[in-house]
Amino acid sequence: MDGAHLLAAAGIVFFGGAVQGVAGFGMGMISVPVLLRFLPPAAVTPLSLIAATFMNSFFLWNLRHSIQLKLILPVLAGAALGVMPGIWALKTVPEGPFKTTAGLFIALAGVLLWLGWKCPVEKRPLQLGVGFACGVLNGALAVSGPPIAIFLAAGDVRKDVFRVSISAFFLMLNLFTLIGLAQQRLLAPSLLKEALLLVPAVLAGALAGLKLAQRVSEKLFRVFVMTMIVVSGLSLLL
Repeated sequence: MDGAHLLAAAGIVFFGGAVQGVAGFGMGMISVPVLLRFLPPAAVTPLSLIAATFMNSFFLWNLRHSIQLKLILPVLAGAALGVMPGIWALKTVPEGPFKTTAGLFIALAGVLLWLGWKCPVEKRPLQLGVGFACGVLNGALAVSGPPIAIFLAAGDVRKDVFRVSISAFFLMLNLFTLIGLAQQRLLAPSLLKEALLLVPAVLAGALAGLKLAQRVSEKLFRVFVMTMIVVSGLSLLL
């Protein structure tokens, strides 16, 4: 990247980090489509993953007192099981219909949340199923956030539990993906250097988001999350 593109990328990940600091998710949904307008996918994926790894580590440390391992570990296990079926779907199912179906499902779930739909987050089969859906979507479309966001929002968990649970989930998923990219020799030294240059910007955005989240009530937080879920579903329809 030249200087102008690096500055633009820093601004984008700063904004994405701030949004995720408030909502718990959304950086990828915001930053990746914009970065793809001036960077190739082979560069955007590792850049965004590395920046997100630092960001989610920051969130996890700051919100560590709210983490509930019995909630997040089954979701991670389900995600690990769902990645390979998602990759299989990527290779065998036409991308257009798959994206449309996923987008409609996510948007509809967001609407149901607005209408008051609830679900019990403590049910282990449901936790595994949500994780599996996250893994499938991540393997097929590189989109993993909406299912767990829907699940936690429907469970009406507190905003700190919501954000730290998603941060832990994203951190583990990002690390697994980076290991895979490294094994495929897709992490060039030049990309690593550029990614590290973006880390201060994403951490500054994350800090701003955390500060802003302290001023957001539980009710307003829920409204913001539900809106983000609907938007993420609609974005897959475009």
